[in-house]
Amino acid sequence: HDFTISVVSSAAGFAAAKTVAGAISDALVGVEFSLERGSLSDLTLMRTRATRLNGGTKRRIDMRNRAQIYDF
Repeated sequence: HDFTISVVSSAAGFAAAKTVAGAISDALVGVEFSLERGSLSDLTLMRTRATRLNGGTKRRIDMRNRAQIYDF
């Protein structure tokens, strides 16, 4: 399953958004996820993209992830 987590910040520059994105990424590492069926066998960060929004007044970081689930 592919999914995207987006961080949007109105702080100047990308530093604040990068800090939050890094904290989210760190929080996902090594976590035991409770699934209704099956188990998470792998979680990989596939791609990260940073963009400016609203004429440069906001910053957005998209983190595209891939979760592989073992269904037993």
